[in-house]
Amino acid sequence: MKALFLSFFVFLLSGIILTGCFGSMSNEVEAGPEDIYLDYKIWGEEGEDSVMVMLQFREYDAYGPTMRIDGQGSVTLDGKKIPSDSSVMTGPYYAVTRQVKEFTGWHTIVFTSTDKVKHKEEFYFRPFTLKTQLTDTLKRDRLSLQFEGLEKRDIVRVLLTDTSITGDGINRVDTIWNNKLTLTKNALSYLENGPIHLELIKETEKPVENHTGAGGTIIVLYTIRREFFLLD
Repeated sequence: MKALFLSFFVFLLSGIILTGCFGSMSNEVEAGPEDIYLDYKIWGEEGEDSVMVMLQFREYDAYGPTMRIDGQGSVTLDGKKIPSDSSVMTGPYYAVTRQVKEFTGWHTIVFTSTDKVKHKEEFYFRPFTLKTQLTDTLKRDRLSLQFEGLEKRDIVRVLLTDTSITGDGINRVDTIWNNKLTLTKNALSYLENGPIHLELIKETEKPVENHTGAGGTIIVLYTIRREFFLLD
C-alpha cells in the first residue's frame, strides 16, 4: 500500500512540476460551476492489493489551482460520497482506495456542482499480467513479452532504463495486438550492459465525456515492474 501511495504521489508531483501548479494552495475560488476543470486519475500497480482513485477540480483549465467543492456540491464513486482532503503539495483533492479484485470492471464518478448539475463519468479498470517469465540475466537479443488481460489496441508505455550515464534507455508507447509485444535487438542497443529496470504501464487518457464548460481529463493507469541483468 505504501508503495502505491508513493508512486502515485510521484506521478502527481511530476504533473505539478510540468504544469507549474504550485499555485494550487490558493484558497480563493473565483471559478463558477461551468469554469471547473475535472481532473481524474485512477492508479493501480502489480503487487499492490489496492487501487487509488484521486479526483481534483481546477479553476478554468488543466493548469489552474485545485479547489474544494463546497455548498450543495459533492463527489461520489459508485454512489458513495468521497470526502475532501488537502495537502500542501497538491491542494484539495478527493481520494479513495479500493481492493483490486473488487474494483475490476466498470465504475461511475458523479460530480455534482454547487448549482446541483450532475456530471457523470464512467470508466473501466482492469489489471493485466506479464505471462513471460524473465530470468535474472538476459542476453541482448530479440525479447518477446506475452501478456494476459489486455484488450485489442490497448496502449502500453514501455520504459527500460539502465544505471549508466551514457545510456539512452527506451521510452515508447506501443499498441498491443494479441497480448504480445516484441523488443528487437536493435531497440535493446540503446541500453548499456548491467542492471535494467523495466516498467510496463497500461495507460488510458481521454477527455471527460460529461464535462463542464472548462472540460476535463480522466487517466487510468496500471503498472508492472521487473528487474534483470542485460549482457551481450
